[in-house]
Amino acid sequence: RKLGSVKLRKIASAFPSMKDAWEAPRTAFSKLGLDEGSVAEIAAKQQELRPDAVWEKILKEGLTIVPLTHPSYPPLLKEIFDPPACLYVRGDIGSQEHEIWFAVVGTRQVSAYGEQVTSMLVRPLAEAGLTIVSGLAYGVDARAHETTLEARGRTVAVVGCGLDRASVYPSHHRYLADKIASEGGAVVSEFAPGTPPLKHHFPFRNRIIAGCARATLVIEAPEGSGAMTTATHALEFNRDVFAVPGNITSLNAWGPNELLKKGAVPVTTADDIFAALNLSDVKAALDTRKNLPNTDEELKIFNALSADEPQHIDAIAKSAALPAPLTSSTLSIMELKGMVKNVGGMRYIKLL
Repeated sequence: RKLGSVKLRKIASAFPSMKDAWEAPRTAFSKLGLDEGSVAEIAAKQQELRPDAVWEKILKEGLTIVPLTHPSYPPLLKEIFDPPACLYVRGDIGSQEHEIWFAVVGTRQVSAYGEQVTSMLVRPLAEAGLTIVSGLAYGVDARAHETTLEARGRTVAVVGCGLDRASVYPSHHRYLADKIASEGGAVVSEFAPGTPPLKHHFPFRNRIIAGCARATLVIEAPEGSGAMTTATHALEFNRDVFAVPGNITSLNAWGPNELLKKGAVPVTTADDIFAALNLSDVKAALDTRKNLPNTDEELKIFNALSADEPQHIDAIAKSAALPAPLTSSTLSIMELKGMVKNVGGMRYIKLL
């Protein structure tokens, strides 16, 4: 990676357009003060690549390119030392003018406890309208994306490979990438289509996760993990870092506990995050919305209920046209949310 985004920006500022830069002779780049390795890399790419073919592949894959100068480029990412010159995007990266991007990262070898904690913390954040950013990897990343989608929230996955379907890694999560892009979120990469998921790409991916987010939460992370690299970048970028305290005998707890020693904000509930980020107004709105149906099943059941005439669960299932087991489980969730009340004898009323 001789030719990083800093050098690309230098080239962009020296030519009327990137098309002019692409067609420039080797000597023009030497005059810019670029080292010989970078000049040689440019010359090699000019011989190897066919821009029309690359553009055709981008269009075929349904991708968009967001350059550093574009209004949709993540504003916080622009602030880091070495922001990508452009981002490849599948889905909707959004305007971000009124969005809060919040990164959630952790180990691929997540424990059952870590998965539970990820869901518990991410759901209220997603329901409150925060955009959840993660890396599409196994473990914590996948759970963060999936929980956000379950909450009908918006999530962004940053990957260390090309966005063409054949390159997306891990291959088992191609379905998840498709789901993210089709449900209002985005999959993002600084690597061109066709770029394989090489090991040295992931530190670059981690800096994007930390760079585009207002804050980063580390759930579980052993020493030397990618999640710790992301947290380190966040600290370097002067962003807030949150960590879930862990069992001191657990390898997965090493990272969060080390971050807490360095001043990370301890997190045991989503309220800790809302408070630290001064999002009390968002939290208040969320508390109000908790009493409203937010799934099709909840809406059907809520509409089938009365506020003053208790109805038996069998009658509710019939009115809502839902299977009895689904009606029962949904009513339990709605009761926990304070939307309905069991008055006894498997009879329910709705709470207005």
